[in-house]
Amino acid sequence: MALFPFARPKWRHKDPEIRLRALREETALPPDDLAGLLASDPDPRVRAAACGRIDDPAVLQELAPDLDGEGRTMVVERLRELRQQELMRAPADQRAAILDTIDDPVTLEMVATTADRYDRELRCLAVERLDDQEALFRVLTAQCGKEVGLAALKRLDDPDLLARAVEEGGSRAVRARARERLHTLRPDETVPATETAETILEQARALVREPIAKAWEQWPAIEARFAALAATEAEQRNEMAAIGDRLTAAWHDEEDRRKGVVFEAQQRLRARERLAAICRELEVLWNKPWQEQEAARLIAEWEELVGEAGFVAENLRRQFAHCRKILARNQEALGRERQQEQALLALRDSIAAAIAKERFAEARSSLRDLEAQTAAWKPRFLSEHDLAREVKDLAAALAAAEEEQHHRRQQALESARRERRDLLAAMAACIEDPAPAARREDFDRLWERRSNLSPVPRNEEKEFFEQCAALRARFREAVRDSLDREDWKRWQNKNLKEELIAEVAALAEKNDMPAVFAAVKAARARWREIGPVPKKEAQEQWRRFDAACEEQFARCVTFFEEQDERARRNLEAKTELCHKAAALEESTAWKETAAALRGLQARWKELGRIGKEDDSELYAAFRASCDRFFSRRQEFFAAQDKKRQKNAEAKERLIIRAERIAAARQEGDKKNIIALQREWKAAGPAPRDAEEDLWQRFRSACDKYFSWLDTLRPQNLEKKTALCEEVERLCADCTPETVDQVRQRIIELQKQWKRIGPVPEDDHEAVTARFRAPIDAFFEARRREQEEIDRERPQNEARKEALLARLDEFVTANNAASVAGIIAIQEEWKGIGPATRERDRALDREFSERCNRFFKQRREAQREMDQARRQNLRAKEALCLRLEVVAGTARAPRPAPSGRGRQGLTLAEQLQLAMEANAGRSEVGTVADRRDKAEEIKKVEQEWATTGPVPREHRHLIEKRFNRALEAAQKAAGLKAGRAAPARKKEPSGKEINGENENP
Repeated sequence: MALFPFARPKWRHKDPEIRLRALREETALPPDDLAGLLASDPDPRVRAAACGRIDDPAVLQELAPDLDGEGRTMVVERLRELRQQELMRAPADQRAAILDTIDDPVTLEMVATTADRYDRELRCLAVERLDDQEALFRVLTAQCGKEVGLAALKRLDDPDLLARAVEEGGSRAVRARARERLHTLRPDETVPATETAETILEQARALVREPIAKAWEQWPAIEARFAALAATEAEQRNEMAAIGDRLTAAWHDEEDRRKGVVFEAQQRLRARERLAAICRELEVLWNKPWQEQEAARLIAEWEELVGEAGFVAENLRRQFAHCRKILARNQEALGRERQQEQALLALRDSIAAAIAKERFAEARSSLRDLEAQTAAWKPRFLSEHDLAREVKDLAAALAAAEEEQHHRRQQALESARRERRDLLAAMAACIEDPAPAARREDFDRLWERRSNLSPVPRNEEKEFFEQCAALRARFREAVRDSLDREDWKRWQNKNLKEELIAEVAALAEKNDMPAVFAAVKAARARWREIGPVPKKEAQEQWRRFDAACEEQFARCVTFFEEQDERARRNLEAKTELCHKAAALEESTAWKETAAALRGLQARWKELGRIGKEDDSELYAAFRASCDRFFSRRQEFFAAQDKKRQKNAEAKERLIIRAERIAAARQEGDKKNIIALQREWKAAGPAPRDAEEDLWQRFRSACDKYFSWLDTLRPQNLEKKTALCEEVERLCADCTPETVDQVRQRIIELQKQWKRIGPVPEDDHEAVTARFRAPIDAFFEARRREQEEIDRERPQNEARKEALLARLDEFVTANNAASVAGIIAIQEEWKGIGPATRERDRALDREFSERCNRFFKQRREAQREMDQARRQNLRAKEALCLRLEVVAGTARAPRPAPSGRGRQGLTLAEQLQLAMEANAGRSEVGTVADRRDKAEEIKKVEQEWATTGPVPREHRHLIEKRFNRALEAAQKAAGLKAGRAAPARKKEPSGKEINGENENP
């Protein structure tokens, strides 16, 4: 067996995931290699990715004839995508020329129906190149504009499609023109030229006023004469059909009356009108399939009203069935679009998760797939723009995350470099210190830190350690020099301290005690500043200096005692002043408290000092209390001034609004004037010099408006009286047929009542009571009717609970009939109205959960069966490979040919099995070798007979390979060649099949 080359690109790897990732990440791949992957790779995802990377239409067209159905479909879709991209990127003046080269009907249909990307002339040109009747019908039923729809209708010649276009046309003009063309293709008999459609219509209108028995006798002849006309208007045909429906319904009602059936004529009429209205509403809803609940409600309402209406015209029933058919078709299309959208959203979420975990290569590869799938997704009912915008945001987020990661790494590197620079600077500072010997511990800590810093590139780390070593040598040299200088300094300090002892002794001749005391304190301070002296003389020299200082301090004792007594008295007085100031700091009597604090401040100045520390502390407390009060007073008056100024500005704005309302003279502004008055009261005072002037201006504007309003009260009384009369007339004439119109009119009259201004005070209560009385009675009657409707909810609840019990029976059975039974129950569930309010949502949720659980279990069972068949495929491929090794025909494993699906064994497993089969085999041609081969063939045949079925698409190929390998192996072993009979298995039903269980 030949060995594989080990140096190969990743897109040729045995793992399909690695091949797929390589196709997504590698930027430059030869077109020939991409074509080879598309033609021969066993993984459909790899083939799809390779097809998406080919941008040359010529390569795809050359490759298409050699591919099977799935591969050819991918190539055709890719060619369409390339043509669409070329058309979209081309300038507007060149698109027509490109469109002339396109013959694909799917692409032409897309251009014709995409109004948001192409102009009207280009879409009409695409329609002119379309020859497929079904495609033309889809164009004229889409919402693509009147001109494009008429152009498609002009090329439509199929009478059946024209008949559907009359009902499903995308615009009113298209439906009318389709009706005319259909009449031309299917002409009826003509009538005498003297009789026109209008004269026949006049006769038909007259029948409505005749007794039904007489009208019913004359109607067939009139209807036949109208139908025989060569050409009629759409409005005339609609009116004729309405008259026919009305007469037919009246005839059936008369028949019911004759048979003794008791009914309410007006109720039936309302029911028929409502049925027609339901059909019109469904025509609107079939282009809005996402409103499933509204459509289900209308269908349920139709079912309820059919029995109540008595006779229902056949054309109305056909119209209803037609609406349900189109609605169901569009709802199925919407469901498929939602599934595609969910798949795209799941891929979007996986990309976002990869970005969050900083797996940027995986995220970018998946993002390219998402962008390609989003560009190819063209929904009809859902919006593709939101998803496209999210894809752009995702791409921006990925770029930002990659930039952020790079920025963090750069910041970490810069931080590590900064740490090393700071450490070197700190070492240098220790060297530059005047006393480097005292910094030896600091320098040692810095030296230890050099090995615990964040990593940097290796060359920078080496340079850093060299700099640290150089600074350490410099620091040791600086310490030695500092110690030498310190010894010389000590002898110099000894002479300075001797001079200081002589100066203190000379103070004995002075009698100015404060000056003596200050000089001694200064001498002690200078002693500490001079620094150390040699250790053997330091104790004796300090003893002499201290004795001289104590001698001078003893002379100052009496002077300091007198000063201490005076300071004690001042301390007590200032402490009392502090307490008084603290008691006044939170006062709000601004004038009196300010005068009292000023008196305390004057007394403080009269008292003397009490010592620097105590005086500073007490003065700080006293000053804080005073500052606290004066700051509060200043803030209070500043806030008052600011607030009054704001109030003045607000009142100025209120005056302008009031003057504007007074000048406009509108009745509805009364509430605005009253609101302005409330705002004026809440605004607060303005500055004293402006308050009175502002008030006079505002009051004048309000008085002016109310004076004018009083002149309108009699007119308002007349208007409200007229509304009372109309309400009374409406409620008195109300019938079951007009109750909705009366309710709408009453609501409008209530709104008019609110808009009318006030009436004279003496008439207010009476006219209000007169207006409300009939309205309250009307809505009370409506409330009782609604209660009657709510009584049906318990019946619906009982029906739904019965369906839940039937559903449990099908779920328990869990057989093929269960699927059809559950689907039938789902349809019946949709036709039942709402249950009681407290149980309706719970019943719907329970029903949905049970159905979903049943179908999920069915899918899991099918998945387990598929997995078992794939395992059988691997086992049978291993048996084939063992026979091929016996026959000597085994070659290096290679991918399965295009269109034959995925192999059961991987290439590595095939190679390992072949090497194990060859291991220990004797020389070819010997008797022992032939005997071993015969035994091996017998074992393989026995194992083949006991191995279960494989996937259906692999069954023929694997049996063909086994028979070919068996014949070759038998020939190599010197046996008589013969095909192996496939094993016979039994289905669960007991039926035997050839080699595989066909029961799904």
